[in-house]
Parts: sequence; structure tokens; C-alpha cells
Amino acid sequence: MIFHSTTRAVMITGLLLTSSVFFSVNAQNQPSDGAGRGASAPPPAPLPRPRPVQETQTPIPAPPAQLPPLSREQRQQAYAKLLEGQRYLWSLQNLRSQTGIVTNGRLARAALQKSVEFNPGLAESYTALAELAFFTQNDSSEIERLAGIAVNLDRNNFGSRLLLARIYSSQSKLFSGNFNKTAADKAITQWTEVARLDPRNAEAWAFLSDFYAQNGQSEKQIEALENWSTSANSADDRFYRFVTRKDSLSPDTATVQLGRALLKNGKPADALAVLSRSISDNPENPEALAAFKDALETANPEDAARAVAILQQAVPANPANPGLIALLANLQIRAGHFDDAIKILGSARKRFPDDQKLLQLEASALTETGRVDEGVALLRSKIVNKTRQIAVSDALESDFILNITISRLFLQAGRSTDSIAAAQQALTLANDSRMTSIALLTEATAQNAAGDFKSAEASLREILKQNPTHALALNNLGYFMVERNERLPEAIELIKQAVDREPNNPTYLDSLGWANFKLGQYTEAEKNLLDADKLSPNSATIQQHLGDLYQKQGRAEEARNAWRKALEVEKNSSEIKKLKFKLGEAKKSK
Repeated sequence: MIFHSTTRAVMITGLLLTSSVFFSVNAQNQPSDGAGRGASAPPPAPLPRPRPVQETQTPIPAPPAQLPPLSREQRQQAYAKLLEGQRYLWSLQNLRSQTGIVTNGRLARAALQKSVEFNPGLAESYTALAELAFFTQNDSSEIERLAGIAVNLDRNNFGSRLLLARIYSSQSKLFSGNFNKTAADKAITQWTEVARLDPRNAEAWAFLSDFYAQNGQSEKQIEALENWSTSANSADDRFYRFVTRKDSLSPDTATVQLGRALLKNGKPADALAVLSRSISDNPENPEALAAFKDALETANPEDAARAVAILQQAVPANPANPGLIALLANLQIRAGHFDDAIKILGSARKRFPDDQKLLQLEASALTETGRVDEGVALLRSKIVNKTRQIAVSDALESDFILNITISRLFLQAGRSTDSIAAAQQALTLANDSRMTSIALLTEATAQNAAGDFKSAEASLREILKQNPTHALALNNLGYFMVERNERLPEAIELIKQAVDREPNNPTYLDSLGWANFKLGQYTEAEKNLLDADKLSPNSATIQQHLGDLYQKQGRAEEARNAWRKALEVEKNSSEIKKLKFKLGEAKKSK
């Protein structure tokens, strides 16, 4: 019988033991609440692990620097002993008797020791000894030493590379809040080797993406996620799930993480392309839907239109998925295709007559086409719907939300008096501080639009009386003052308090920049408006404010560019007229 110098089947099969029992050795390093894991799925239960054999063992020596010449018979004997040792090693996985564990552990060790005596250069034998050390000694340094010998003998030894990668990943404490960079760097080296030997290894790319994210290496993180998303489904993801607390090593998980990484790194178009394909393939994936919605917030109309084209093919194939229908309708509305959205939502209403989200979208699309009364009637038909068998508290919450939506629709249509009335109706239904704040904020916005700033200020101060740190109330009150050039020092202090509460909120940063502008603080205004623009690059309001600032500074071309960008995304007719006037005046002055 002739044996070859590398036997991939032996290496891979040997590691099955490691992957199935490695969880318990590091369980003490994991936080009990799963905080910071990125997913709420509970970890898989660790498999029972036999107690280590408590006996003194002479360490297996490393091979000599100069390997001796071997006969064919010695090579055959070495492989025969390797296979014998592997059989005993594999049997340990199912043994529960301490006597059986001790006996099989000794037999495995004896066979594997003979194997390296016959052939000190047989890397697979050291890999098997490393696995045995885990079972019988629970000594990570010895496991690392033996696996390291195997890698030194054969840099392409997949089994030991994977074993070392998992050891270092666990030691890095990447997900337990006490990051060990030295262990992490070692893990990256080993996972890179695993990926080199098996380019479609999902576990390697998944761990690499996590380590690169921790190190702030965004381009490498994205590349790793792209490779993970096209990798083969992992036969065993238990170690990864246990260490990371993430759902799985599936391509769907990779795609969602890739989309979010692209979005975080300022690539919303790429994020939309990746996530829309994922949703088309699996429209039931809630994580992909949530990530897609986040990507839409910063996408420009052209990118959104491309996403519409992809989703239009997915909806007919999944007519029973209201989330997918709502997503497509939202995209159509954003693109200005209101009639298409109304058609989609009207058809969906027949299948989902009480889906409030779909009803709200349809009412909003109707309002955009000048049919606000039709949209409001649609929502009012669902208020106190006695045909639905729901709890009183649920009905109250539902009616409250419907009245808030109606108020916003009337405001959208420029009917501020009707908007105030609907907000006041919602206020009568509020039964806790959260609902009261929402109703008062909605009412204040309508009152301000009606020119009744005194009442708007009273509504907002009522919120602040109950909660002095309510960021949105602080921002809105300050912004209303700024728009009227009233009490600007007080206004900017209110807005600063909101920014202190939420420093990455683009709306609050825009308000602060606009207040700076009104006070003649142009350097501070530009900084805050540009920070807001980075967080929300397709906001018409932010772009218009930037244009006004640039014009004041004599930067005419930059002002025109900002106004043009604002005009591309502005939906409010009065603001569109204002922007066109500014661009027209700028053109005359050229």
C-alpha cells in the first residue's frame, strides 16, 4: 500500500472533533448577556466534554531540524499508526465513561507517538496530537505547540491552520469587551492561510471580516465580506456562532453585513445593489429588509430607481409579503412615481386590508397627487374599527397613530388648521408620556406652519417641562426661533443641547449650522452643515442651507451647485419655487 505525503481527508476529518467540542474550553470568556454581539440569537448549547485525563505525560518532542531519510516501509508504518491513532481519537467524541476516555486517550497517544517516531516529518500526526491534547490536557500552549510543529513541517496543513485560527480567535476576546490585539493578529494570519488553502471557506472570511472591522480596515473588511457572501455553505458553524453570537455562516448573513459595511463606508449605491439582490433571492429575510431601508435613507434618486427595477421583479413572485410590497411602494414614492405606488398599494389593500403601514403609504401617495381627502378618508375608515377583535389598549394605540398620520398628511398638503385638529385629537388619545410627546411635537409643527408660533412654543415647552432633555423638542424650539430670527442666542443654546444629546443626528447639526449662519458665525456654520451633509448627503434642506452660506461668502459657483443638488431631491412645492428663484437670480447676476 502506498501513502502520499499529504492526506486532505485525514486533516479535514480530524478537525471535525475540534469543531464539535471546542466551545466549552472558552465558555468562561463569554459574557452572559450576549451584549455587543450584533445578533440576539442564543448561542448553541456546548456539547458535553469529557474531563481531561489527570496524568503526567512526557511532551511529544519536536522533530529534528534535519529530518532523517525514510524508507518506504517507515512511511507506511507511520501512516498506519496515524490512522490507528485517529480511530481512537474519533471514538473519544462519543465516550462518556472516564475509564473509556482514559483508555482510548492512551491508545491514541501511543499510536500517534509511534507515528512520529516512524516519520518525524508527518505533519498530520502532530495535528492529531494537538486535537488529542485538547481532549486529554486542555492545555492551549501544548495545543498551539503541536499545531505549530505541523504548520512548520507543512505550511499547507489545513487542519492545524484551522485549529490555530480558532485558538487565537478565542484568545483575542474580540466579542467579550477585552480585546487582545496580539492574539487577534495571530488569528488574522492563520485565517488568511485557511482562506488561501480553501478560498470558499465561509468561516475564514467571516472571522477576517470581524477582525478587519475591529482594526478599522474597512476596505479589507468589505473584501472579506464579499468573499464570504460567495463562499460555500459551512457544514459546521457552531464555533463561529458560539464565539460571535451571530446567527450563522450563511451567505444571507454575509450579504446583510456587506450591505451595512458598504453603507457605513459611504457607498449607499453599492449597498443598495447588494441588498436588493439579496431581497429578491430571499424576501423573507428581515435583516436584509432593515438594512435596505437604512441604505435608502442616504441613496440618491437614481440609485433608488435601480433598486425599484430589481424589486419590481421580486414582488409578483412574493405577493404574500407585505414588507416587500411596502418597500417597493416606498421606493416608488421616493422616485416620484406616485401613481405606480398607489396602484401597487391599492392592490395590496385587498389582501391586507388592516395592514396599517400599507394604508399609511397609500394615503401619503394619494396626498402627493393632491388627493389628501381621499387618503385621510382611507385612514379614518380604520379608526375604531369594531370588526377587529383586538384589545382596547391596542385599539387606542392604533387610533392614536392614525390621527398622527392624518395630521402629517394635512400638513404635507398645506392645510395646517386641519393638521392641528388631527394632532389635538391624537393628544386626547395619548395615555403615556411617549404618546403625549409625539402628539405635542406634531401639534407644534402644525402650529408653526400656521404662523401661530406662540402656541407652537407652548406645546414644545410643555414637553420640556416633563422632560428637559428631550432632544427633538429642544431642536425644534431652537430651529423655530432661528427661522424667525428671534432670540438667536437662546435658540443656539437649545440646539446645542440637542446636539449634545445626539451628536450624530444630521437634522440637529443642520439646525446648529443654520443658527451659526444667522449669527454670522460662518466658519462654525460651514463645519456643522458639512458634518450634517456627510451623515445625510441627500437632504434638500441641508443643501439649501449650504447654498445660502456659500452665497453669503461670495462662493457663487458652490452656492449654485448646492442649490441644484437640493432641487434634485426637494419634494415640497413651495421650497422648489424658492430654489428655482435663487438659481434664477444667481443666473442673472453672473
